Amino acid sequence: MSAALTAASKLDSILHLNFQKLSQEYPPLQSFLQEGHIDFWNEDAVLTLTKAILKVYFALELCLPKNRLCPMVPNRVLYLDYVQKLLQSTMDDFDNEKVTGLDIGTGASCIYPLLGCRLFSFSFLGTEIDSSSYDAACSNVSDNHLEDKIRLENRCKTDALLSSCPTGQEFTFVMCNPPFYGSDEELINYKDSLPNSVCTGNENEMITEGGEVEFARRILRESKYRREILWFTCLLGKKSSLADLIHDLRDEKIDNYGIYEIYAGKTKRWILSWSFSNRRPPNHLIRPKFFSIPKLLPRKTLYEWNVTMDKQTFFDVLNGFLDNMNVQYSYLNYEKIVVFSNGISWSRKARRTGKHQNPSQTSIKDGFRCTISYDNFKGQSCWKEGNDYLVYESFCSTLHRKYKESYPS
Repeated sequence: MSAALTAASKLDSILHLNFQKLSQEYPPLQSFLQEGHIDFWNEDAVLTLTKAILKVYFALELCLPKNRLCPMVPNRVLYLDYVQKLLQSTMDDFDNEKVTGLDIGTGASCIYPLLGCRLFSFSFLGTEIDSSSYDAACSNVSDNHLEDKIRLENRCKTDALLSSCPTGQEFTFVMCNPPFYGSDEELINYKDSLPNSVCTGNENEMITEGGEVEFARRILRESKYRREILWFTCLLGKKSSLADLIHDLRDEKIDNYGIYEIYAGKTKRWILSWSFSNRRPPNHLIRPKFFSIPKLLPRKTLYEWNVTMDKQTFFDVLNGFLDNMNVQYSYLNYEKIVVFSNGISWSRKARRTGKHQNPSQTSIKDGFRCTISYDNFKGQSCWKEGNDYLVYESFCSTLHRKYKESYPS
């Protein structure tokens, strides 16, 4: 069973917990059950439940100090699962490449590195500014015998957030669950309004100057000098934070970004991701389907058009169109064609000047790579690589028009 399938199976189990069954596998939980339910306002009950989930589903033994944040495991698994899918969609050989993550503010539990190692065999550097949390995190790593996969650094508030990779290589991704709040007053108002559970986090874990927006901005500012890192991500607790941060991304001309929503119980969080690479993730990883602020969304990577033919005819016709458009293409399998262009070669101007693709030229600085497939009387083009959306859009519009003109409905 692949790591992705294992993660999906475990995720489904912890999102639909049977407390009675879990308590049979982890007896210390039994004393906190009340008619098959857990009192989420009972701090000891929440700590014991978290330990039970980590032990039963992930074979992790954790020491969780009462005066530090008790991690909600489903949210953490959903975040890691998203990162895994994001990397898989934008790396050439994800299954065989070493993946190393930087977890900023790893906390006493060191939850993201520990789960990331168990679920996907990632390696990690975790940083922490609180000495007590750092000591607890070190103990959790050693107690689970993961010192060869996880390194930890005790940092200062004034240090750069984006540390150097201890292996001498570059990080593959950055993840961060920043403190949500900018003041004691904000935190008090939050705790007073909590509908679901007790909050055990201390000030360092919950409050930072400027709140989560300013913390994420620090990562963004530093990321401009660490472009070799494939993906930068932040888990945000406030939907309102997205507008400010996406405004900043657009100001920096960073168009390769994404928004992703995660749900665990009644809790909703938002992951903001961005990259300086030209690898483009699929729509479902960057554009929530029912997002209430569409103007914040990045450009679509999936272009669809209706056709009136069966699949075999669709591909037969497509071959002729692609030949006439002077682009390179090859069959990935019987279901999909990969198209490569190093510039606009299908316009009237390009044809007049005799511009053709050079098969030996592999750069797509001015072009793109995409896949084309057929799905139930729809043509689908998925943008995989490229810097200029307008070039890709021109190709898709031209292809759509050719189908429409040649085979009207």
